[in-house]
Amino acid sequence: MKQRLEKIFAQGFQDLQQQLLQRIAASLEPVEAWLRSEQEAERQHPPAPDPYLDERILRGLLREINIRSKLSHAEWERLEEVRARIDTVRAQIQDQAPAPLLLDQNDPAQIQQAFETHYGYYAELFRDLRILDLSLAGEYLPELHDSALSAFSWKELTDREMALIPPLVVFLATERPLVETTALALKLLTTGLPLKLLALQQNIQTPRETGRALAHRFHPDLGFFGLSLRSAYVLQATEDIESFDQEVMAALRSPRPALLSLWDGTGDDPRQSQLALASRVFPYLRYDPELGLDCTSCLEIGKNPHPETAWVSEILPLPGGGEEERPLTFAEFAWHVLDQKEEFAPLNEPGPENPSLADYLEMETDERHHLRPYILVSEAGETRVLLPSNNILYQCQDRMRLWRSLQSLAGADQPSEDAAVAAREDSPQEIAGRIAAEREQAVAQALQTLSRKLLGLEEMELALGGEDFKLDLRGLDEALSSSGTAPPATGAAGPSDLPWIETKLCTACDECTNINKRIFVYDKEKQAVIKNPRGGPFRDIVKAAEKCSAAIIHPGKPLDPKEKDLAKWIKRAEKYQ
Repeated sequence: MKQRLEKIFAQGFQDLQQQLLQRIAASLEPVEAWLRSEQEAERQHPPAPDPYLDERILRGLLREINIRSKLSHAEWERLEEVRARIDTVRAQIQDQAPAPLLLDQNDPAQIQQAFETHYGYYAELFRDLRILDLSLAGEYLPELHDSALSAFSWKELTDREMALIPPLVVFLATERPLVETTALALKLLTTGLPLKLLALQQNIQTPRETGRALAHRFHPDLGFFGLSLRSAYVLQATEDIESFDQEVMAALRSPRPALLSLWDGTGDDPRQSQLALASRVFPYLRYDPELGLDCTSCLEIGKNPHPETAWVSEILPLPGGGEEERPLTFAEFAWHVLDQKEEFAPLNEPGPENPSLADYLEMETDERHHLRPYILVSEAGETRVLLPSNNILYQCQDRMRLWRSLQSLAGADQPSEDAAVAAREDSPQEIAGRIAAEREQAVAQALQTLSRKLLGLEEMELALGGEDFKLDLRGLDEALSSSGTAPPATGAAGPSDLPWIETKLCTACDECTNINKRIFVYDKEKQAVIKNPRGGPFRDIVKAAEKCSAAIIHPGKPLDPKEKDLAKWIKRAEKYQ
């Protein structure tokens, strides 16, 4: 990574250096043009007046008259001093290699002093350029500008001028505990100075601790920490993202303080950074406060693979034949990149108590008792089944929560209506028909349920014999059917396969919307409806039915026959149909 950064600095700051030199040349040109014409005149002509001057010398003399006519002798001398200082700085810049000022230091006081010295040098240059421009335009007023420019500092620079200054880049030592690194970053990013902090992530580890002790040693969260500051530019990235060089330069040239957390890996294998990105261990994020007033406008995560899903998956062959889709989690990262082989135990064949890790992570805490999830790893063309340790499971859960938080902040969990329609194979007419059918079903079932409750039939059944007593309600069902309010036939195909809600009985408990906002939303009456039955897995619909305090969600049938563990979720859905 360091070699890549050196190349980025050499290319990016060469252009920056040329822009700064062009800015200097634009201010010096009028004075230097006059000096060239004066030297040319002295070289070609004796001091005595010569009526036969060529056109070039004549233009120079006219320029001299024009300049000197606006300036007093004292002003002209000051202008010469300013020009000489600017020319000296220009020569120094031309001799410098184009690069930012790199500082490997962890003392905030020394870093601030280095910043003031570095930016103060360029602030004096831009002050002199302003004096030169004002003087040549005849607009320099000593009584106004002398006092103002005498106290000129980098704080008076414009954003355009600041963008021309090579930034001061501070290396953050990632071999130190995260709590120390973030404490230093917090001090530097809240000083008001546009410092650029660079952390090369090299020592991602999986120590034995859990909870807070582990969090304090885990450095990939540095980018998430930067988001909490809100006013700083934050970039977290690996070399594999599109336009990596431009992303780094944009962060370094921002007028704001910036935090760059870049993946440097633990070896020469390029798959390490790819897996760090795909497993959500080190997701891409860019936060630019200049882009808007809310977090969603400022935060970009679109360069992550499949940013709309929880995990990125790959297909692996099973030891006993067949294939299985395997999500890439922290567990795969720990096995392949961190070489934490001691954190895994081999498993011959998954049993009922061994769900896949992805399914395990989706379960509620009380559902995980006595379960040990497995992962599949491929080595030398052979697929192995492994059981991760509790330490690995903690990290997987932690990465999933952080990734979903990032999705929520960036608005990735709220796809547009156009995207939802495009994600389905049905035509808009078919979608409209399904929605109309769902509404009719909801109204019909709500009316029937309400009628039964008003008549006390359900309570009567329980009082007369509970489960062993079956009350004949065919007459009521027939009456409701003749009025157009019959419930959907459970065995019918078509719209009755879809999930539906008895919306009129909704208590707005938020249970369903908290599980999946792409499937469940509130209508204008603050009552739940199905927005998109294909907006998530069938298990989310079943979970919502189980959580619903009013018991009005009916899961229907799964729409994706390839969804994992369908038999289990269909069984759990039966009591809510």
